[in-house]
Amino acid sequence: MRIHLLLGYLLLVGLGGLSAAEKAVPVPEVPPDFGYVGTYRLVKRVKMRSGKPLEIAIPPVAYLVYSDGITLRFYGEAGGTSHTAFEIYRSDGVTRQMKDNVLESVPGVQARSTAGQVLRQVTLTGRTMTLTKFPAMSDAVEITYATRVIETKRMEASNINSYP
Repeated sequence: MRIHLLLGYLLLVGLGGLSAAEKAVPVPEVPPDFGYVGTYRLVKRVKMRSGKPLEIAIPPVAYLVYSDGITLRFYGEAGGTSHTAFEIYRSDGVTRQMKDNVLESVPGVQARSTAGQVLRQVTLTGRTMTLTKFPAMSDAVEITYATRVIETKRMEASNINSYP
């Protein structure tokens, strides 16, 4: 099981290049056993209630994602030590539906976290992130979509030597 987690993590590590806007972003204080996975910028948030979507306006926030193969840590763009942790429970790929209704499996991980009676589940691939929140006392499910920001400088600074 641990080998699968590590393999999934290694497949996610280092799939991009740094944009000019990302060069000034400070590197968070991350434990040495955590490697840089990628930066994901939020693009859309939707609340689902009674089967009807309600789109919620969101600012262009980005999260820097790091992992040790067991945990995903999401840090804000400001750096520092503050983060949100997710326990990886599946690392053997993510199934997604293509435009022609064909299912394909892509490298990725799924992780979960419970904080403040809110269950959160994240699906992370080399290009996208989907965060789903299930509040304990609500019939609304919140889904947040993000895309990966292309960057190389941060990857070089993270001392990760193997890029798929």
